[in-house]
Amino acid sequence: CEFSLPVIWSDVITKCKELTKQVCHNQLEPLHHKDVIAAIIMCYSNSKAKIVSIGSGKGFMHGRYVTKDGSVLQDCHAEVLAKRGLQVFLLREMKKQRSAVVQKCPSGKYDLKDGVSFHLYVNKVPCGDAMVPSGRNDSYLRYRKEKSDAGAGLRKGYSYSYQELKEGYPAYKMCCSDKIALWNVAGLQGALLSHLLCKPIYLETIVVEGLAKENNLRRAFFERFKGISGLPRDYTLNEPSIVVINGHYNVGGGHGGDKKAFTWVAGADDPGGMIDTQTGRVKAGSAVITKASLFQQWKAVGQLSLGDGSYQSCKERALEYCRAIDVFRNYCKARILGTWITRGSAVDQFI
Repeated sequence: CEFSLPVIWSDVITKCKELTKQVCHNQLEPLHHKDVIAAIIMCYSNSKAKIVSIGSGKGFMHGRYVTKDGSVLQDCHAEVLAKRGLQVFLLREMKKQRSAVVQKCPSGKYDLKDGVSFHLYVNKVPCGDAMVPSGRNDSYLRYRKEKSDAGAGLRKGYSYSYQELKEGYPAYKMCCSDKIALWNVAGLQGALLSHLLCKPIYLETIVVEGLAKENNLRRAFFERFKGISGLPRDYTLNEPSIVVINGHYNVGGGHGGDKKAFTWVAGADDPGGMIDTQTGRVKAGSAVITKASLFQQWKAVGQLSLGDGSYQSCKERALEYCRAIDVFRNYCKARILGTWITRGSAVDQFI
């Protein structure tokens, strides 16, 4: 899956689709032309590029299937799956004696080697604000409701507990446009990897295929958050390059509705996995991107003292990352863009 620089995006897109089709074939599931595919591409060594993770899906778990052991995937949208695959890839690079991707800093933490950068490809316009026409300037945060394909504007936030979900309270998830925007503030690494990295990791490019408008993408992913301040050191509002590739934009369908999703991570012994999006369970192949698996992989890389306590408590100890998240969410409230959906911490108390 390697390419020479400069990257020719049409070649990368073709390979992403071929890999996704192969993963689906391995799980005895056909790839539908309407399926959403997202991939993280890494440029490195000043002359090479490779696909490091792929996600394909557009559903999310029904609330009643929530668990307290980190074994289910609550959001199976392609962009989110690809980002989680990147985290697995980085943890594996940190375990290598000699990595072409990361290097140890004097502090004992890791940093990307010179020339390493990450880029997101999506074959459809991400759900949420990126799909809103230019004439509408509300720029609200948007959510998707369980069993609904619509992304509604979010002024009042939703908060729900584990018990409410088990009792049938419908689950809500933030749209992908908003999640990508959050990554442009807090980084792709998440809370756990923030313990291990010298600084956050940001996207350098976002490539969207289909009937996308560059101005809409820029607004959705970073421009509506201009003016954000008070971020911790090394955190910023990242403004990646936006590339729009002509293609056919299709809505709906795929994977038998939204019931199945697929993942692939470069270098894994069992790189592909199939997920039942209604239950969040990995039905076949690898489960390396679940919270429980990521937590164990992270503890295998980090110092033992870092891994003391629950998944939730280890995330909360990533103080600067958590502060960046708070600054972003408070900015959204202050600008009347909406309130981020939250849920009780009971689901993240596993060890």
